[in-house]
Amino acid sequence: MTCFLSIACAPVAESDPIATGDGEAGEQEVVDNGLSDPSDQTDQTDQSDQFEFPDEPVVDEPVVDEAPDIDEPVIEFDEPDPALQPIAYLVTVEALRHTFEELATMHSITDIPTAVVTVEDICGGSCDDGDPRNDTAAAIKAWATTRPGIQHLILGGDIELVPSRAVHDRYSNVVAGTYEEDLKSDHYYADLSEWDSNHNGIYAEDPGDAPDLLPELAVSRIPVSDHDEAARYVAKAREYLSAYNSADMQKALLIANIATNYNGIDINAGYYFENEGRTVDAFPTTFTLRRLYKQTLPPPSLAAEALTLAKEKEALEAGVNLVVHNGHGFPTLLTCEQQGDDLDFTGAMAYALTNQTPLVFLSCACQAGQFEAPFTWHYTNSAGEQKERVFTDDSAGELLVNAPNGGAILYLGNTTTGLGLAGGSQLIDEMLEYAFANPRPLAGDALRAARLALPQNDTFTPPVLTVPLPVVDPDSWAWTQKAVVLLGDGALPLWTVATPVSPLPLFSAEKVAGGARLTITNIPAGSTARIHFCGGVYTVPTGESELTVTAPGDCLTAEAALASPATQYWFDSIPLL
Repeated sequence: MTCFLSIACAPVAESDPIATGDGEAGEQEVVDNGLSDPSDQTDQTDQSDQFEFPDEPVVDEPVVDEAPDIDEPVIEFDEPDPALQPIAYLVTVEALRHTFEELATMHSITDIPTAVVTVEDICGGSCDDGDPRNDTAAAIKAWATTRPGIQHLILGGDIELVPSRAVHDRYSNVVAGTYEEDLKSDHYYADLSEWDSNHNGIYAEDPGDAPDLLPELAVSRIPVSDHDEAARYVAKAREYLSAYNSADMQKALLIANIATNYNGIDINAGYYFENEGRTVDAFPTTFTLRRLYKQTLPPPSLAAEALTLAKEKEALEAGVNLVVHNGHGFPTLLTCEQQGDDLDFTGAMAYALTNQTPLVFLSCACQAGQFEAPFTWHYTNSAGEQKERVFTDDSAGELLVNAPNGGAILYLGNTTTGLGLAGGSQLIDEMLEYAFANPRPLAGDALRAARLALPQNDTFTPPVLTVPLPVVDPDSWAWTQKAVVLLGDGALPLWTVATPVSPLPLFSAEKVAGGARLTITNIPAGSTARIHFCGGVYTVPTGESELTVTAPGDCLTAEAALASPATQYWFDSIPLL
């Protein structure tokens, strides 16, 4: 397959809603630098009149039992915090509602009010997936435009549970040639402009449609298919938030393949990493960088080790926070070279990782984020013949996120051909710039900021050439916006400074008539402590080191959390038997 320096592909082988929890703005600030102005979130598509939506979810109201019998002692219940408007919504299916409510509760009691809504609630039986103008994806987007204050939309499920938007795109470059593909785009939900202005049911059609492709929302997808996968991801998120090895927080791994061969000259992706003002320069000096680069002459960096499969696996399992991959991929391959198979890091290998430190894996590779299996890929081989290949299993990026004993908490990749040096690399750089410029940034906010900052024109001069190559143009900019996907929970923070675990308070709970008595003590100074029970949230007054509340309801568990700018989060959940 002919490939320009911008293409990051592998070789082709022939063969209503219940809101969960509450929270309030505290020390954890959602930094948006003007990115999250609700006044800009007008419904430019205005498809909301096509669907009838349930009432706006309010973060859980406490469940109050009926008044006790006259012979029972009267229990006086404490008033919970006023309910806050959610800024994050997690859209899933009814079967996974309860599991994802646990994740929403964790967010809500650590400063990110989050509500869960199901596809069944949004559609109300009226979605017609045979009609692209009135299908489930259109209903979800129209519903999102009616949520005041929404900043994050988290899609809680793989494509068979929460659909994406099918689009068509074409990319042409005088050097690279022309590429034309069908793809799935979650960016459809992030950009609230009209994607089907001619109302023919074909989205982002060129010519015919003119979406601006600029995001109003931070959109991410947790690519799980059943309860077990969802429960594992929620547990992984809890560990990531509260039990992260702080010694690994300022470690990064850079993986570089040969980006392309231009006029007989290998263009190493490491040349881009090391170019002034690019990826390496985005990291603060407090970070330790390990480089695994495919060997070429001249070497991109004398500090780089030769890339091998053994070293890649060892590095991913050794304890590292951020991984940046610039190179190639495939639905079945997390990383690879375009020629040969000796560096094929397969999806199965990603799923089998046993790293204790969850990875944030940022890649510009082709198709490793293609979450639409089963699907048939139609392509043209190197002989110009039309071919097709059927993929039945989850993509390598999904397997990395769903790895049961390690893997990643977040994966940034592409749902189709990745344009690498022609957009994907620059997007990752912008994401890193935002992450290191803001305190405890949320992953979704970093991606949204990167999309807004992504240049529509760029040139790159590798050291093996004497002239700059045009790598980004408006066509590759638009392709990149549509193709890039964030797998995982975008409302999770990116750890960028060494942050210790929180000191442990004491949390206890006991049943009382009509509710529960909940006590938290030994609250560390500077921490915001909250208790959650049956939808009610109780915040410990500033400066207090303990709190006892009596809360109404008949729920099976009670939760507590700490949030502090100086430490990781702390969570506890106690069953009430």
